[in-house]
Amino acid sequence: MKKNIFLFFALLLSLSVMGQKDNKVPEDQNNSYVPFIKFKGDTLSYLLHNFYHNEQKYIGKDLNTLLGDIEIPIKSYKMYDPDVQWSYGSYSAFFFNSIPHKESFMIIIYWAKALQIDCINKLWLKSKGIWTEDVREYYGKQIIKYVGPGKSRY
Repeated sequence: MKKNIFLFFALLLSLSVMGQKDNKVPEDQNNSYVPFIKFKGDTLSYLLHNFYHNEQKYIGKDLNTLLGDIEIPIKSYKMYDPDVQWSYGSYSAFFFNSIPHKESFMIIIYWAKALQIDCINKLWLKSKGIWTEDVREYYGKQIIKYVGPGKSRY
């Protein structure tokens, strides 16, 4: 009986693995940048591979370094209050849609040091969360502590 249960779970596991979409990047490209086109429109896999799994390339560097590599244009952003104690400190989410919604993909940047609340509030009031040249100029100089991709829960 135990043997049958074990075989059943082994079969179930193998079937679930066979049914999964294969978004793996070729082995020789595991630690290098892979163009978006190679991901066949899979935005989350593109973000995971290039910016999350290879975050060491960006940690300690300014956001402009990451922005120079990303192929998908950022359309909007949200700054999370640096006064709130998050486990990683203050962070920002950068979206690839003008108005973030349930299907929005984002890249989350935790900053090496808290951003100046008066500067980010001024930018937010002026831009209303839309990615503009002024916003890019300010955030582009900020130093990255951690990179994480995600999907909006709006």
